[in-house]
This record gives sequence, C-alpha cells and structure tokens, in this order.
Amino acid sequence: MSDRDTKKTNLEMTYKWNLQEAENYAKAFAALLSDEYFKNKLTINGGEILNLTESKQLNLLTIRELYDKWQTETERLKSPYFDFEQSEVKQALADFMNVLSRFILVNKDNFIPLLTKSTKKTLELYISPVSFFENLMRDLPDFKLTSEWLKNNGRFFKDYGWVLSEMLNRLSGLQFVYANQAIDWVKEIITDDKIENHEKALRDFSQILPLPFGFGSTPTAAPAKKGSSFFDTDFSNDIPKMQEQAAALPEPVFREFPKIEPAEPVRKSADVVEVVAEKSVTETFAPTQPPVEQRLNEKLTNESKTINESLTEGQNHGASLSDFHQKRKIESISGSISLNQRFLFINNLFEGKYEVFNQAVNELEACSSFTEAKEQMLRNYMPKFKWDLRSAEAEEFFDILKRRFN
Repeated sequence: MSDRDTKKTNLEMTYKWNLQEAENYAKAFAALLSDEYFKNKLTINGGEILNLTESKQLNLLTIRELYDKWQTETERLKSPYFDFEQSEVKQALADFMNVLSRFILVNKDNFIPLLTKSTKKTLELYISPVSFFENLMRDLPDFKLTSEWLKNNGRFFKDYGWVLSEMLNRLSGLQFVYANQAIDWVKEIITDDKIENHEKALRDFSQILPLPFGFGSTPTAAPAKKGSSFFDTDFSNDIPKMQEQAAALPEPVFREFPKIEPAEPVRKSADVVEVVAEKSVTETFAPTQPPVEQRLNEKLTNESKTINESLTEGQNHGASLSDFHQKRKIESISGSISLNQRFLFINNLFEGKYEVFNQAVNELEACSSFTEAKEQMLRNYMPKFKWDLRSAEAEEFFDILKRRFN
C-alpha cells in the first residue's frame, strides 16, 4: 500500500460521515460562533462573512447559501401580470439585484441557519466528498447541469474545485446533461486516489468545538466591478480585504426598509460552553521542567530589538517585510485576537472559561507596561491553569501581549 493510500485509509477510519451527528454539531457550532461574533454587533455584512473564520471553505459556502437566497428572491419578484422578458425590464431587474447583493446585512437570528447549513456542508465535503457532490447534483435547477451553473458555483470552492472544472470539460459542446448523468460523472471523477486529505481543516473545527466523530487562520475577495453583483466576485482568490470595499461603498438607498432590531440571545450558549469546557487543558508539566515563574522569565524578558536589528535579522533568515509588520505594536489585545485564536486560547489556556479569559484580557489591557502584564499573568492565571509555555497557544498569546507593550 502506498503512502497516499495509507493516508486516505487513516482519514476514513478517523472520520465516519454521520448525517445526524453532523447536523447536531453544525447547530451547536453555528450557535457558538454566532454568540461570540454578535456580542458587540447587531449585523454581519458580506465582507465580514468572507473573513468570519480561518476556514476559507466554510466562509465561501456560507456566501453560497446567501447566493441561493439571492437567486430565490430574484424569482419572487417576477409576476404573471408583467412582461419580465422585455430587455429594459431584464436590465433594470439585474441592476437592482446587483446593487442589492452589495448591501448584504444579516442579523444573528437569520445568520445562524445559514451558518448551520454551510458548516454541515463543509464537513460533508471534507469527510464524504462523493456524497456532497451527489447531493449538489440532485439540487440542480430543473435537474439540469449547465456550463453557466458550473461557472457560477465554481467560485465557491477553494477545496475540490477541480471536480467542477472536470465536469465543465466533460460538458464541452453540450447544452446540458441531466442530474443522473452528472451524478455518474461525480463517481467517475472522485476516485480513491484523488480524495483530498483535510485532516488539518477538521482539527481546526475541533479547536472551536470538539467534533463528535474523529477527534473526541483571513480570506478576502476582490472588489466587485461597477454595476456587477457581489456574487460575481472571484471568491477563490486571496485579494485585499472586503471590509475596505464595504467601508468605501455609499449608504444604501433603500431607507424605507425596516431597521433590524437586536436579536434575542440564543439560549444554547451555556450548553455549548459546557461542551467546549469538557476539553480542558491537561497537566503537561513534567517533573523535570523548571518552575513556572522561571520559565516565564526566560520566555518573556528578552530585551526589545531596534528596527534595524529586527530588519537585519529578518534578512539573515529570509524573513519578509510582512513578517516584520506582523510584530509591530498593536493598540488593543482583544482587537488583535482573531475568532479562531479566541476559541483556541479559551479552550487550551483557560479551560474553556469565557468569563475568565475576558477578565484576563481586560486586566492586561489596563496594565501600563509589559513587566506589569507579565507579573499579572504569573500571579493570577498561569499557576492556576498550569500553562505549558512551550505550547503553540501560549506562544501566540504572549506574542500578542509583547506587541501590545512593544
């Protein structure tokens, strides 16, 4: 058996696709992520969805759920009493829907179902790709696979995008094929030797909420062209952040639309936190390790380097200018922690205790120097939660802390 076959076999043994487990997990995952995101926000826009998690594929499939809603709303505008085939009407409708697509704004209650669906589909794509694409073909409009459908949907796949490309090649010269033919193509295209290994991506899910099966970093999009739809964006490319694009857009003109009121808190959060808390930090200190205070001092008392020294060191080690900028001073600890990092720190450094993590961050923000912040952590948190300062989580946390008081 080849190394590749071994990897595939191990992945299949580790993860078994279970629809009910996946649905339950997706609901809990979406509730947990939404509770965290909407703590200080009432709504989320398109650019923010594209940057919601470290999983670009999850973000893209969430946008695809919105894309389906957008197409459905377009059809609902059509009426049997008017001629929607007239060129002027078609152009006006297209312009209106394209403008509307660039003003995505979703509140928490409406966002959770979208994220639940995209989470379940992302897991299915990684664990059972043949099943995923078979279901995709069964949901084709009029049960017909067309080149237009393949081109429109290909943008939403960072992973397994080559499947749609191969189907587009096979469709060459044909106006369409029916869903049953498309399903046969799926089985022919996704052979055992082409199964992608997404073990790392699944581990990333487990860092936020432990998966019930198996184990028990920001994507951006290009600015849309003037007059085009948000959904015409080539989401598959890593290009400048859409938050900047969103900030530059004019205010929406549809002011007669009702204002979105704050969503009621989801009652799930307490239950979900309990699930996260179950994966507590284990005692990792061996008897031979030096005391916590000694290792903290070794780790955190390095004298700061000058810009010249930092740049010189970067050149000697092949570091880029962006590497240097990543270490520049930050104004806020909380504002510099990504959503994925937040769950990682809470789960692995604070035993899943949200309130304690938030209290620690607030206390550190109030410190006047790195020395004071270091003493705060040494006195109140590190001994209590028995941190392993050599762990990736601890290193990331202290990197952020150093940059705050750089």
